[in-house]
Amino acid sequence: MRNGITEDGLWQPFDVFFLARASRPMEPVYGVVEPSFCVIVQGRKEVSLGDQRYQYDPYQFLLGFLEVPVVFRVMEASEEKPYLGLRLNISTDPVISVMAELEQLSAQPMRSRSAGWIYRCLTQSSAWCDWWKCPRMHRSCCQ
Repeated sequence: MRNGITEDGLWQPFDVFFLARASRPMEPVYGVVEPSFCVIVQGRKEVSLGDQRYQYDPYQFLLGFLEVPVVFRVMEASEEKPYLGLRLNISTDPVISVMAELEQLSAQPMRSRSAGWIYRCLTQSSAWCDWWKCPRMHRSCCQ
C-alpha cells in the first residue's frame, strides 16, 4: 500500500474495499459510514461517533456494525509519511453473532462500544487486547 498509492485521494478497487491517502492533516469531514472494518497503515485519524471521539493509528482499529453519521479528520500525515488507511464494508449478521459470543466469553463487558462501533487495540505482539487492559506499549495505544 505504501508504494502503490502515490497521490492523495480515496480509491475503491472493489465494491466493498476502500483505500485512502492524505499527505497533510485534514479539516473535519462529515458523512455516513456503512458497517465496516477500518484500519490505518500509517498516520493518525480522529473519528467522532455521537459524543465519543476516537483517535486511532496503526495500533488500533474500528469495527462498525451499524450505519452511523460520523465526523473524521486525518490528524497526522506528511509528504514523507502520508496517512494511509483502508476500510472494508461488511455484512452485519456475522459481526453481531461474533460480538455476542465475545461478550459471553469476556470477564468484563465491552466498554469500548459507541453507537454500534467497537474500538480496539492491537499490541506490539499482535495479540488483541481490550482498551482497559492495554499495556500501553505504544504512545497512542488504547488511549
